[in-house]
This record gives sequence, C-alpha cells and structure tokens, in this order.
Amino acid sequence: MSTPETQATSTEPGLLERGELVGEAYRIERQIGSGGMGAVFSATDERTGSRVALKWVLPGERHARSRERLIREWHLARQVRHPNVVEIFDAGEERGSSYLVMELLEGDSLEAWVARGPFDPAFVVDLMMPVLRGAAAAHAAGIVHRDLKPQNIILRRSNGGVRPTLIDFGISRAAAAGVYGDRKLTQHGITVGTPLYMAPEQLVGTQESDPQSDVYALGVILFELLAGAAPYESPADAPALISEKIDRPALRLQALLPDVDPRLDGVLAKALERSPSRRWGSVAELAKELERFGSARFTADEPDYRGPSPLERPATTLRVRQQPKRGPRIGLWLGVALGAVCLLAAGLLFGAYLAAPDPRATETVITTPPSRPRPLAEDPPDEAEPMAQAAVPTPEAPDDAVPEDPEPPATGTSPSPAAPRPTRRRALPRAVPAAGRTARPQGRSGRLSVDDF
Repeated sequence: MSTPETQATSTEPGLLERGELVGEAYRIERQIGSGGMGAVFSATDERTGSRVALKWVLPGERHARSRERLIREWHLARQVRHPNVVEIFDAGEERGSSYLVMELLEGDSLEAWVARGPFDPAFVVDLMMPVLRGAAAAHAAGIVHRDLKPQNIILRRSNGGVRPTLIDFGISRAAAAGVYGDRKLTQHGITVGTPLYMAPEQLVGTQESDPQSDVYALGVILFELLAGAAPYESPADAPALISEKIDRPALRLQALLPDVDPRLDGVLAKALERSPSRRWGSVAELAKELERFGSARFTADEPDYRGPSPLERPATTLRVRQQPKRGPRIGLWLGVALGAVCLLAAGLLFGAYLAAPDPRATETVITTPPSRPRPLAEDPPDEAEPMAQAAVPTPEAPDDAVPEDPEPPATGTSPSPAAPRPTRRRALPRAVPAAGRTARPQGRSGRLSVDDF
C-alpha cells in the first residue's frame, strides 16, 4: 500500500484487531493505513495462503455513505482487468460494517516521487506510460476514475522494477449505462475529489465527469513531475485555487522550464485546457503525443517501469525557473500597506511641524520700571488701546511723533504707580495691531532695549 506496514493498531471502536477473522477467510495481520472512514489492514487468505489488503469501513450511521462507496468501488473496479489497475477479490458486510478485499500493493505512492522532482521528460514519459494504459483500460470499461492523483498511484515492486497501479475507485463514475446500474452517489453541483487535480467542470459541478476530466488530472500530474511544481499559483489555498482554475488558464510548462521542447509544452497545455472540448479527446491521444519524448510506447504490453528510480538519477538537466507570480499577491498588498503607513506617518510629522511655534520667538519677562510710571493724564483710561502682541513700532508714524521714544502699549487697565506688576508676554517678530485701530507712538519709558533683557 501507499503507507509502510507497521505493527500499530488503532484503539478506535469498530476497528479490527490483530488475529481477528473477517468473512470467515481473512485473518487480520496488522494495520497499514488509516483515514476518516476506516482503515486498511494486511491479512492472510486462509483458503489460499496469499496475503491481501482489506479495506474496512467503520460501522455507524455517519459512515453509511462511505460503506456505500466501498460497495460501489467493488462493482466498478471489478469491471477493469488490467495489470496497472488494482485487482479486487472480494467484498462483503460484517458487524454493521463493509469491507473490500484487494491485492496487497507494497511500495510507495507516486506522491513520494513527485516531491523529488523535477525530472527529465524521457524519465517522466516512461514512468507514466503504464499509468496512461491503466486509465485508458478503465475508460474502455466505461469507468471514469474522477480522482486521479499521485496518492492514488502506487509504485509496487515488480520484477526488479516498479509497476504503477491505479487504486481507489470509490468516487468513480460509470461513463456507460448498465455498469452498476449507472447509480450516482454524488448530487449535481456537489464537488467530490481533490481540487488540485480536478478539472474545472468538476469544480463548478455543471457538467458530469467524462474521460476528458481524467485527461486533465493526468496533465496536472505530468506537469508536476516535469516542473517540480503545480501549474497554478495557489496550490495550497483551495478557494483561491478553485477561482484560478475556473477564471484563468494554467501556467505553461515553458514558464518554469525555459529550455523545454516547445512541442512538449503544447501537449501539456492542451491537456490542461479549461474546456473539455479543447483537450485531448482521450488518454490514448495524450499518450501518443508523449511517445516522441521517451522510449516507452502506449501500445506496448509492458506494465512495469524498469528504469532508474528518482534516487538513482539526477534531477532534470533543463534550466528551472522559479514559478512566476501573476496578479495581486500578499507581497504586493504588504507593500501597499507599508506605503500607506509611511504616508500617514509623514503627514502626521508635517502636521506637527506646522503646529509647532516659531523657533525665532522667545518668551521674555518685561518689567515696567517703577521709577517711570506712565502719566495718567497723557493716556486716559477711556482711550486705552488693546495691548499689541509685540512691542515693534509701526513704520509709518505722524510727523510730530518721536520714533525713538515711543510709549509702551496700554493693557486696558492702568497699572498702579505705587505697585507695578510684571507681565509675561510673547515677543513675536512683528506687532499685529488690533482690528480697527492704528498703532500710535508711545513714550520712551516702555521701549524695549538691550538693557531691559
């Protein structure tokens, strides 16, 4: 199976224990895989002594749909007889659960090899040609897999090489009438599958899956092996990925492999067309186009790949380019946000600068000398003028005024001659006369000079 065999067993109620007998023939050995609906065990068929894999679905109402899919897999997969498709031996129900008995596949899944890419085109074509043969055999039997992905392709050890084998027909669909009654376990508009490998028509749920849907999934797998990356910008973000696959074409292979053969780029681009009618008409057509880039032939009766494994060969000799970024991305939005923060900070600093006092202004304490009180007769209270903001005389003065001996401005209340009191004023560069009044010269006693500081 796709996971290494272990001695571990689950303690979840409803799962099988080592040594239990299922279907009066299959003795449980160990658990070799698990999922949300149940687990997979290795077992021994006591009638023949052969080792098999037993898929067991947990009992209970919430797993009823999974049990129905398991029986569906039994009815559909047994219609396909091909060395690159998993063989189903038996199925049944026991203890309120359902089980499926199939051949035991010991090896890694293709997912483990995809992670070691990218690889040269010749290696990818030779490795994937048996997978294409298995998918074509399923289509010939009227079965659309609908969930082709690296995890569902097991590279079982065989005759000194590996045999890619398709598994998990649980969500497959009968493409021809009469196969398992052509029953549908999924409702129209409901997405079932893995978004990264699903065709756009599967994502929107507006069209039934057909062989072209599997062609699309195979195109994604081929792209990943060749480029070492998915043909999309958001493979890890399901909502963004779905939107991208529906609204925009997939990335071109040359975008990541500038030196790749343009003909191979065109083959993959046609497999990844958003419209099913514009893709390759069948898996056989796709395989025929790929033959020119490897040594394997689609019509050959060779189920095994006998070439070197990814660990024994170097990565692709083609120049690999980092996946390009199109459209707005998180980095761009962060840049915009940072720019907005900088503009806001600059605006605040500029506003603080405008609100700050003039640095040339100084605060001075001016004390009227007690020995020179202003005569009340010369400036009666009823003619007192408002105090100017600074004691700088107006340049234009009457001819009879004495510019060099002005009198200090009045404060509105005459200070007592006997007890003058200091006032704190802010000296500005220029006096601003009160509205409706003109500054007039004052006596010399209030003039600011160096001696006053």
